[in-house]
Amino acid sequence: MSRVVAGRLLLAGLLGCGLGSSVGCTGAAGPRIETVADLAWPPTAPRVRLETLIDLSRSLEGRTARRLRRLTGSSVPRTVQRPYGVAWDGERLLVTDPGTGRVIRLDLEGGATVSPPRAFASPIGVAACSGRVVVTDSRDGRVALVDDRLRPTVELATGLQRPTGIACTADGVVVAETGRHRLLRIPWAHPGAATPEGTPTPLGHRGAGAGELNFPVALAVAGTDLWVGDTLNFRLQRLDLRTGGFVGDFGRLGDAPGDLPRIKGVAVDRVGHVWVSDAVLDQVALYRPEGDLLLALGGPGQTPGLQLSLSRPASTEPRGTEVRHAPRAVQASLGRRSR
Repeated sequence: MSRVVAGRLLLAGLLGCGLGSSVGCTGAAGPRIETVADLAWPPTAPRVRLETLIDLSRSLEGRTARRLRRLTGSSVPRTVQRPYGVAWDGERLLVTDPGTGRVIRLDLEGGATVSPPRAFASPIGVAACSGRVVVTDSRDGRVALVDDRLRPTVELATGLQRPTGIACTADGVVVAETGRHRLLRIPWAHPGAATPEGTPTPLGHRGAGAGELNFPVALAVAGTDLWVGDTLNFRLQRLDLRTGGFVGDFGRLGDAPGDLPRIKGVAVDRVGHVWVSDAVLDQVALYRPEGDLLLALGGPGQTPGLQLSLSRPASTEPRGTEVRHAPRAVQASLGRRSR
């Protein structure tokens, strides 16, 4: 019988691809970071190399909470259960964990900040937009700005049905409202403002045609392109961010490398290549914008580097994917199975 025994994040470096506290836990103990050697794809002429494993299985509680637990003899819970969304905030990495209802900011040099308990019910998407950090809460149906201690401060939208993916735009954010099969554009009131202006603008509706959506969950913005992981249409759609108009799409249902049976994350690097994580194939695939498959990374397994995801109790499932203005990408994963 399988069980989750570890939660990890994976960092991949591009090699010339050319293709517990009652408040936010600032100063908590950092994750264990492992450097990985000699793992690359493809192995004969590497274009992508596995660089680092970030082990989140240890508690990230602050010093005060740890002292109280030692005094009371209580056990230390795992801070991270199901890492999902990831985003770079400068040199720090933001991670959402719907399993514990927490948002975590990791300093890769050591240390972490954890959001307060009950601040979120089920945080899924996270984005860092020019100094603002925005989080979607799927269960509470809201999109919120958070402060430096990862506490919600301003609600940008409420009453939504399963908001999930989120991406920054030049004037606000765009959110996937999965339960209503549409996207929402939420603008800032004015440059530097921390409040939205008016009602969010909806884009799309349910269907299988061009520009139509069926449970969208992942978003990425690159210039005027809005990339949408149209999960249950088994495709990635490219829309015009300015108008919402359809530009193109690729993908299909299948189990071969490059197929997209269940998209969970999407990101675009600085040369325009599209990275997509898939929860059925347990892989991250790299495409040209036209949909040509360049490289498929990972697959089911337990050995670090042989999969870009670790697993939930019943199956492996990659989650969010974030490409940091190159040369690094990060993949959130749920844990490793042990038999």
